Amino acid sequence: MNSTLAPEASPSPAPAIPKKKTPLNSPKSTPGVSRLPIWKRSNAVRTSWRTRTKKAIKKTAAEKRLARARNRKEREEYAEERQKARDWLQAHAEHLRTRFGKRTVEWYLEDMLQQRRMDKQRRRVNPWNAYLAQEGKRINSERAVQGLERLSLNDLVAQVKPVWQAMTPAKKEEATIEAIPSLKEVRDMKTTSMHNVAIHAFNDVRANVQAMEEASIALHARTRAIGFSLWVRSSDCALNAPYSYATCTKAEEFFNNVYGTSLSEISTKFEAFCLSGMEGIKKSNAKELLELKAKTRVIIESKLAEAAGVDKIRMVYATFGQQITAKYGLVIEHWPLPRFCCPSDVGSAMEVNLLYTAWKTETTKFRKLSAAELDAWFAVRAEAAATAAITTTPAPATTPTAVPAPSETAAIITANPATADPGAALLTQT
Repeated sequence: MNSTLAPEASPSPAPAIPKKKTPLNSPKSTPGVSRLPIWKRSNAVRTSWRTRTKKAIKKTAAEKRLARARNRKEREEYAEERQKARDWLQAHAEHLRTRFGKRTVEWYLEDMLQQRRMDKQRRRVNPWNAYLAQEGKRINSERAVQGLERLSLNDLVAQVKPVWQAMTPAKKEEATIEAIPSLKEVRDMKTTSMHNVAIHAFNDVRANVQAMEEASIALHARTRAIGFSLWVRSSDCALNAPYSYATCTKAEEFFNNVYGTSLSEISTKFEAFCLSGMEGIKKSNAKELLELKAKTRVIIESKLAEAAGVDKIRMVYATFGQQITAKYGLVIEHWPLPRFCCPSDVGSAMEVNLLYTAWKTETTKFRKLSAAELDAWFAVRAEAAATAAITTTPAPATTPTAVPAPSETAAIITANPATADPGAALLTQT
């Protein structure tokens, strides 16, 4: 039986999947190190994704009861001690009221509590105090001329107060324009001026060091910070003895164990060092030379600013004629060194000393040229520049020889040895 087989159907081609277009900044499009595509990158701020908590040791019920009892006992003891202090302050305020009798008990109590804060603050100058001081000085001066005794403070207040109360605020301000700054100067003098009487300096040191010691001990009690302090005199005429204190015994133990001495002995040695007159370790020669160069530069620039009539000016050496002489009409008389340069370029210590001494004693100085001298200087400068321009033009038959342009140090005035007067000065080109 012949059967005709149907031809096998060829499989239909699979549909083509469109390829995704590769962006220009894709890693496939650029050779080298691959980078993530833009759609896979993020600009979000990186944050932690977990939190670690510190393991706490849980207390037992018995430990909690003990802690509560301990805290309650401390609060009760503190309240008891605080009440004792309040009772003492109240009793002392009543004693002050009985002793002086001018204020109330509450005023004395508040004054004791606020005194520490008031000591730290500085009140402004009271116009009434300034006016009273001004009028008191005037009235007592007039009474001294008349041969009368000075008025006491109470009599002075009784005489000046009605006049002050009758003034308007504008009149009060006008009357104290000069008195308030004068009173401020007196206050500043009391705060920072040096004492001219030894006993006054002694009392000032004693009172302030004692106050600092009390404040330091109180600070240690509050914060457990440890410190020490040394106070000695700086001259033989002072009366205060070496004084030292520490906030606790640990500071004393430190000096005893580490240095093998006590804090009081160190304060005695410190006083001996301060009275000996030692100025410290001797400086090296190189450091002294650098400091002398800096001092020379400062004195030159200060004298230049003074001669030029300006507040500040920079000294120029390489272009001195253009920057200094042409602008300000200044020249230098009697430059002591063979080379005109900045002090920092001078290598010899002897030359630096010579330069510094010459400027300090005004042997070397700046001088302002007159109008005729300045015109002559400009003429010489222009002629030299023209000559240099002509001679530097190449000749056809010979090798050109360049004539140097006028040096910027042409503004330095030196003594002319050819003249009869050795002190005569001429402008010379170097």
